[in-house]
Amino acid sequence: MPDHLVGDVHYAAREASYGWGMVPVTAQIGQTEFTTSLFRRGDTDVLQMKVPVQRAEGLGLGDRIAVTMQISGVSRR
Repeated sequence: MPDHLVGDVHYAAREASYGWGMVPVTAQIGQTEFTTSLFRRGDTDVLQMKVPVQRAEGLGLGDRIAVTMQISGVSRR
């Protein structure tokens, strides 16, 4: 995640988290849109990516990807 977005994401996540720091998101990688969770692990934000998404987009361990995501349950202002 670009450094300039980290603060915004963490602020929105406080409002949307459903416990244990899990944040519901809708994400898109390539042509595949899916729902998943974003969570903190130490100093890193982790986006869970389901195996069917990996297969649909031909992704493997170590690949760099572009992700578009929206935190669910947070209204835009």
